[in-house]
Amino acid sequence: TGRDCSHRRTWLVERLRQLAPCFAVDIYAFTVLSNHFHLVLRHDPLAHRDWCDEEVAWRWFEAFPPTERGAVVEELKPERRELLLDDPKRVARARCTLGSMSDFMITSSPVNSIPSFDPFRRASRAPNWSFLRPTPSDHAASHRMEGDFKSLFVYVFL
Repeated sequence: TGRDCSHRRTWLVERLRQLAPCFAVDIYAFTVLSNHFHLVLRHDPLAHRDWCDEEVAWRWFEAFPPTERGAVVEELKPERRELLLDDPKRVARARCTLGSMSDFMITSSPVNSIPSFDPFRRASRAPNWSFLRPTPSDHAASHRMEGDFKSLFVYVFL
């Protein structure tokens, strides 16, 4: 398009910083290119099993804060946490989602843009947190990155 879209990198980095502490992953390195990004992650597939229900609820609403008309409403977090804690099946599902590297990638990927995102449905995709925002120059919908993620196993010898 010939437009400078470097501001989108900031949006993506902010989203990754928001998500990483909530999921069972550590970000070791990343790079954001013009149409895709690379992450080097450490995934602990058993970490989520040690989280208490309250920690799961806290992590869940930090990753997926309640919104009204597209704006995050911090005041609703305690109420929503209590509602989540009252339903053991939803807590178990949230725990499973937060322990999944695939769900982390799906949630962080700007490709996914289903408006009626239901994080408790495995088949749904997260909304496009960064790349559907209008460009500051003309407030038009921006291009989205396309594709899915690929995973490679990296051996580290200590």
